[in-house]
Amino acid sequence: MPLAVALTPYGPMVFTVAARPAFDDGAVSQWLEYICSAEGYQHTLVKETRIGDRPAVTCDATQKTDDVTMKMRFVLFEDGGRLFQMSAMAPEPLWAAAIEKMGPMLTSLELREARGTKVALFPGQPTPVVKSESKADAPVPPAPKPAVPATVPSTPTARLTPEELATLALADDATSFDPEQRVNANLRDRGAGLVPRMASINLAGKFAIVAPGAVAGFFRLPLGWHVIDDGKRTLVFDAGGKIQVNLSQRLHEGASPRDFARSCLDQYLAEQPDLQVAVFEIDGIAAAGVRGATIDGEKLDQCFFVRDLGRPGLLLVARVTAKDADSKRALDLAGDIMATFEAPSAGK
Repeated sequence: MPLAVALTPYGPMVFTVAARPAFDDGAVSQWLEYICSAEGYQHTLVKETRIGDRPAVTCDATQKTDDVTMKMRFVLFEDGGRLFQMSAMAPEPLWAAAIEKMGPMLTSLELREARGTKVALFPGQPTPVVKSESKADAPVPPAPKPAVPATVPSTPTARLTPEELATLALADDATSFDPEQRVNANLRDRGAGLVPRMASINLAGKFAIVAPGAVAGFFRLPLGWHVIDDGKRTLVFDAGGKIQVNLSQRLHEGASPRDFARSCLDQYLAEQPDLQVAVFEIDGIAAAGVRGATIDGEKLDQCFFVRDLGRPGLLLVARVTAKDADSKRALDLAGDIMATFEAPSAGK
């Protein structure tokens, strides 16, 4: 019986929690092997693991259909004659990101009514002991208040709500993502870059999932915005050129995301030391910016968002440029791009 199914709107990544009565005989590891064999999944060796204090077994499996390789991870445990299965499934290019997201799912598991482990994990082993069978009756301590940084952005999270994202849309259709659209065709003919692949388009939600090669990942972008990729950087902009978000991968040479973001301001402060500076962190994304910098004769706000994707030696950097009147929209757009960015190679 499925207890929960969660999936992304693209990809897809699928996460499930299911339960059934335990089998009549055998060990938990044998049950997992049987489940995989019954579905025809090729799987790795079943190993012991733990979900918190709860003993469990796990293995990875693959399934190939129509030249697409799907990878899966299964975690199985028994409690009082009940069998619980937690799993993740994703296309091979998105597997590392899926496993990263599965971690909080596993660590947050808590049974409302724990009945005790009754079955051994492997044949010939004793029944494992659970250190704490239930937390249902334990008092819940109040959550600590998060520390407030000296400088904070105007919104509590970089990831926008569906309603907030829709307000950033500049159109109701996907014309701006058409390679033959006038602006895109002109940039292509001038050798400035190409429109990257769209992984999916959600007209109802007024956004698309963009898959540019320069930054090797996926992010969502409201309809009506333009995006081009020249292999070194990915540029997001509006047709009027009021807002630009320049995405690239940068060598960090050991610098933390926060230090790297702050160092991006040095070029401006060296010539304009009186500029107003903002440094903050939101959703694990470091940011630093200046207001009213003179750039090519114009007064512009410029902010750098920096995120560590786990790629050796590299950071994802978004340089955001806009006039004062457009800065809030520019920062909202760039923050959502960075927060929704999925990195298939993360952790490799």
